[in-house]
Amino acid sequence: MFTYADGHSETYETGDAYYAPPGHTPTLFAGTELVEFHPTEELTKTMEVVTKNSEAAA
Repeated sequence: MFTYADGHSETYETGDAYYAPPGHTPTLFAGTELVEFHPTEELTKTMEVVTKNSEAAA
């Protein structure tokens, strides 16, 4: 499930393909498996933000 800043959320199920633009917060449940494809440069930027947010939450 992804929740967006405007409050709406989207839930995906097995076999779904999705695009989540910037500004979403993922919620993953036990047993969730993901396969994600990203352009390398965009993935690097994304992981920098994820790491920063994870460190701030700890």
